[in-house]
Formats: sequence, structure tokens, C-alpha cells
Amino acid sequence: PHCSDLDQIKSTMGNTTPTPNMDEAVMPPKEDGYVWPENIYVESRDMVSMAFFASIFGYILDVGRKDGPLAGLSIDSEGHVKRDESPLELGRSFTPSEVKTLIQDNEDKICSHFPREFGGSWKEAMFANLDKLEERAKSGDDAVERPLTLEEYDDKHQNQEVVYAICKDCVNKRITIVFRGSDKLAMKSNWLHNLSFSKKSAKVPEVVADKVTSDKIWFHSGFYDYIFCPTVKTDDEEGKTKYDEILEEVKFLMKKNPDFKLFVTGHSLGAALASLFSFFLSCEEDIPKPVTCLTFASPRIGDSHFLEAIQAFEEEGRMRFVRVMNDNDTIAVMPCVGYYHAGIQVRLYSAKEEKPEIRYPKKNDSWGNWVSQVWGNSVPKSLNVSYDHSVKDYQERLEKDEKELMKYNVNQLYCNKEWTGFD
Repeated sequence: PHCSDLDQIKSTMGNTTPTPNMDEAVMPPKEDGYVWPENIYVESRDMVSMAFFASIFGYILDVGRKDGPLAGLSIDSEGHVKRDESPLELGRSFTPSEVKTLIQDNEDKICSHFPREFGGSWKEAMFANLDKLEERAKSGDDAVERPLTLEEYDDKHQNQEVVYAICKDCVNKRITIVFRGSDKLAMKSNWLHNLSFSKKSAKVPEVVADKVTSDKIWFHSGFYDYIFCPTVKTDDEEGKTKYDEILEEVKFLMKKNPDFKLFVTGHSLGAALASLFSFFLSCEEDIPKPVTCLTFASPRIGDSHFLEAIQAFEEEGRMRFVRVMNDNDTIAVMPCVGYYHAGIQVRLYSAKEEKPEIRYPKKNDSWGNWVSQVWGNSVPKSLNVSYDHSVKDYQERLEKDEKELMKYNVNQLYCNKEWTGFD
């Protein structure tokens, strides 16, 4: 992205601060030559598609484990998955078209277990999503045989541990970590963690200790414990956490792809976990920066010192953080007391004539703007008897707002100091 394209992003933005003067923005130098996504629409579209991609795969695995073998899928006695007749980096790998073939070849069996998820409009949306992912992947370098692959999917201990996927995108040169949201496959575990509203403290990372007005950050204990709980596998070393496990796999892939960047995404519970994981990932000195966290329907996860630390990460170029939320999505404004949202907020509306709003919690903002932000993200403002929370709902609103969201670029927004309040 280039700041010379500022005429694209001068339209009014629903901000906690005055509309940014993009003429004053100066893009940081592209030291490594990495090509970032052109705009918020492209970036959000790709991430929500990855979240959909990963969620589909979990249902296929569940059927394969519970109802015998599936055509094209081998599951060993330990519950691990390997693609038939294929040597893989992490023991498993699927392209979007291969996942679609898996579904088509085993449709009756899969639909007997999950008729809603694999039938009607959901089936149409699922196949359209897989086709678009494959099409986008093939639009790149023809020399790459399998440009977009699901490299890892860990749900073996889903009743005790977080479920995540890791995807490799050779076209856009990124490794994407996807955290699964609340799901009926692990309903009890998911909601026990969702409803653990008490807080747990962690030491402020040394890299931003001078930017945070406390030596501790308080996190939602359910989300924190999901990331930092000890792994269930008996052969893991004592004290190894899920964070350690995922980080090990990420470093393995990044070592093989040193010119790639890291993206982290998720929906709902998965969004909260993605935010928490990205926060600590941004502190890892041997991980390429910035880490990009782009989430959908995320609840709040931390206190005001979490917000301060995130802003320090963003200002120092350690992290790019975008939260997409549907207007009237009650989950996205919970929990309330003592919790704060962070990052660039993109609010999507259902009405065709309503444009999306782009907001940022400007540092040292005015009292009036702060009140506006608090009301906009309050439970009374977002209380809704309908359901605007599914991944499918988010995809539909993104598509509705494609033209408007293409006007905005994440890096350009960050480099506008008047808008962010950065020094």
C-alpha cells in the first residue's frame, strides 16, 4: 500500500476521533519488500474465508472418527489424520478443492451427522467459499502446485483444549493461524471457558513495560486458561502449554518460509483466543513483525492495561490489529465491566444503505469521544433478539460493504498520527 493513494480513503469514517486527515499520513518504509493486502475488504474477506475453511474441516474429522473411514481420509488408531498417498510437513495437508472433494465423496455419511451444516443454504455457502478460496489461490504463481493448504488441524482433545488450524498461503506469502469458535462438538468445554468472567493477571511484557501504567495486565481467565493450559498429550514435557505447542509449529513453518508473514484469525471464542495468542506472539523476538490479528465477533478479553499494551505494539510496528463486528451482535460487546476493546474496529450494518464504520480508541482522546465509544460498544446499544453472529452473517455483510471497505487500508490508517494519537 502507498500513502499516495490517499484520495481513496477521505470519506467520512465513524471514528471515536475526528475523521483522520490522511493527507498527513506517512507510510513506514517497507524494509523487507513484503506486499501487504490492498485494503481492509481484501484482508477481512480472506481471513473470514479461512475461519470458514477451518470450521468445515472439524465436522469432517468428527464423522471420520465416529463413523468409520471416509473416502480420501485416513485416521490412525491415535485419532490423527493423514491425507491418502501424500507426504506432508506436519502429517496432514488439504487444499480447498480437496476438502470439497472429501465432502462430495462422503456426502451421505457426513449429512447424516450434520444435516444443517452440510445442507441447504449452508452447503451452498460452504461450497462457494471453498471454490473462491481455490480460485484466489490459483490466481497467483502458476508454478506453485498447491498454493493454499490447510497444514495442521488439532482437535483431538477438543473437550479439554483449544482447537486451531494452521494454513499456508504461497500466493500472499502468509502463515495463518485460525482458532475455532464455540462449537457443538465441544460445547461444554467452550462455554465453561466463555463464562469464566473472572480475571487472571499476567506480567506486562518487557518490550512495552515503559508504555503501560501498571506492571500487570488482567485477562479474561477462561480465554487465558485455554491458551496457557498444559497440553493433554502424555508424552509432552511437563509444563508445556497449548501456546508453546502452537508456537513450535509456527516457528517450524516460518523457518521453511522465511519471507512469509504471520496472520491470526478466529470468530467469536476463536476471535478472543486469536487476540490473546497474537498479543503474546508479538513479544516473540524471533517472529517476523508485525503480526496481524484480524478477528470477527470478538468478545472483550482484557483490562485497560491490555489496551495500553496493544497500542504500544501497534505504534512500534509489532502488531496490526483489526476487529470486525456486526452491529447488534451482543457477543461482540461482552463482557462489560472492567474490560476494554482494542485495535481498529470495523462495524458492519445489515441495512443496505448504511456504510461500515471504522473506529480507533485514540490515545488521550477527548471525554466526548470516549463516551461515544463506550455507548457504541455497550450491551443496551447492541442488544438484539435476532442472530447476527454467525460466520456466514459476517461474510454476507462484508460482501455488501465491499466497495466501501476497499477505500481503507490498515497500514495507511496506522500511519495517521492525528487519528491514532501515536507519538
